[in-house]
Amino acid sequence: MTAAAGTRAARSRPTRGRPASWNVLPGLIALAICYFLPLATVVPQLWADGGVSIAQAVSPLYLSVAGNTLAISLITTVITLVVSFPLAWMISRANGARRLLLILLVLVPFLTSVLVRTFSWVVILGRDGLINSALQAMGLTDRPLEMIFTTGAVVVALVHVTIPLMVFSLVTVMQRIDTRILLVARSLGAGSPTAFLRVIVPLSIPGIRSGAILVFLFSMATFIAPAVLGGTDQTMIAQVIQSQIETGFNWSLAASLGLVLAVIALIIVGLIGIVSRWLTPWLHARRSAGSGSERTGAATGVLREQLPTRHLIPPAVRRVGRIAATFGRHTYVPLSTIFMLLPLVVLFPMAFTDDDTILFPPRNYSFRWFESVLTSQKWMDAALTSLRIGSVVAVVATALAVLLVLGLGRSRNPLTGLIESVVMAPLSIPTVVFALGAYLAYSQLFRWTGRTLRLTDSEIGIVIAHTALGLPFAFVLVSAAYVGVDTMLERAGASLGASPRRILTRITLPLMAPGIVASLLLCFLHSFDESVVSLFLSGLHVSTLPRLLWDGIRFGTSPDVAAVSALLLLLTCIIIGLIGVLLAWRQRQQSLSGGQGRAPL
Repeated sequence: MTAAAGTRAARSRPTRGRPASWNVLPGLIALAICYFLPLATVVPQLWADGGVSIAQAVSPLYLSVAGNTLAISLITTVITLVVSFPLAWMISRANGARRLLLILLVLVPFLTSVLVRTFSWVVILGRDGLINSALQAMGLTDRPLEMIFTTGAVVVALVHVTIPLMVFSLVTVMQRIDTRILLVARSLGAGSPTAFLRVIVPLSIPGIRSGAILVFLFSMATFIAPAVLGGTDQTMIAQVIQSQIETGFNWSLAASLGLVLAVIALIIVGLIGIVSRWLTPWLHARRSAGSGSERTGAATGVLREQLPTRHLIPPAVRRVGRIAATFGRHTYVPLSTIFMLLPLVVLFPMAFTDDDTILFPPRNYSFRWFESVLTSQKWMDAALTSLRIGSVVAVVATALAVLLVLGLGRSRNPLTGLIESVVMAPLSIPTVVFALGAYLAYSQLFRWTGRTLRLTDSEIGIVIAHTALGLPFAFVLVSAAYVGVDTMLERAGASLGASPRRILTRITLPLMAPGIVASLLLCFLHSFDESVVSLFLSGLHVSTLPRLLWDGIRFGTSPDVAAVSALLLLLTCIIIGLIGVLLAWRQRQQSLSGGQGRAPL
């Protein structure tokens, strides 16, 4: 066969450019059964008691709870945006080691269990915690301040948890901002603060919109922070749903409150989308232009219309702006570092305490509580259960993601966007609503099968739910790895007579290996630390590590919780290190191959 004939034969064979579309079916079927079906189970429960629970859900009592939920979620979203924006801008403009350190500053808390981070704030804000101990040692107060069971404590904990969600959403958009527009703004008389507020902020609105939606949905759906750090005045809807399932057994009321939560979420998300479209004139200017110079010219026209001229800003205001900008540049990084890492660092002294209760600082140090945890049958059984569940979830979710990515291929068709939206749906619906649906679906299945098939309080039930929640994360990582594969290598293999199956197993999958392994690690960590679904679906027969941590935080403050939290944080750091090694190896391989395959951040 001549070279030309071989090339023609290679082109005639099925390749990834014409993917086997049936590969998407396992993932879509799994999502339909494991995710959307449980969500649909919530709807019939609304009328199970003749509509009594619907009327109860809109009573003044629960409307006040809905008001608390809305207020705390909105406050958290606004504060998170203000705190995250400068950090995201720094990451988008940094290079080398500085960029890596800033990313780790966000990534380590992001991958640390929400339960662990919430418990850390108990240690910091408690009567015998870090802040009260410091204030009393300095003589600033003669008795502990009451900082727990307040709205401030709940908001602080939620902001700490949600900053990574906002930062990663913003960085994705900020990386594409042409910094020449800042030069144009300054040439028109705008100072640095004005240029930042009137140029960078509007251009970042797509990231602000995505981050605000993620933060708001997470804040609405959580019950851990308000249950641990809040009081009766900080009760949120998710708390009531969880209590009705765990102790009240009022499924109809829980379903009605879930509907209220979903309606509030849809309204706020819709409003965020409307406002973001209204506030994007500069984005329209950029999109209507073609080349980089045309986009800059179009943006310049908008800048001339919208930027205030220098003489219209009073000198005192400009002076205050410069002072604030200078102060912020010198203090923001240290303060943000302390805020992000202090809740994690403070765990270790508490884990090594020799006291019977949590005191800061500990009076004596020992390995007593590590020994207690590592020799406890209860903690070891829970750890092994979480390990088994996480391992199965990682393999199943990653396998489904690989099939989805190979099925979609690199080609775009009208269904590609729809399928991707379906796969990413678990990230856009409050987790507590899905957890409620899973509990109701599993309970009804148990009754319909004559009490023979139990998915509640079982490992397989948690695996099914965690797989649905982990699939979006796996899909993102595997897709990034797939995009980074050099198509020239596949074409070379095809021209040498390799079958599509051989190309897949000998070229494509090996080159995707770092992304696949990263997906396995991240899905395992997500399942291992996931608390909302685990609390709904675990019980007497199956107790996961998050379940025991939750019970320990709610019903006591024994230092064994600190020891377990420190071990989980250590596990998180190890997994982050492994992911970093894989990504570095992948980047090195791409550089050796000439950089033909480029994966996005």
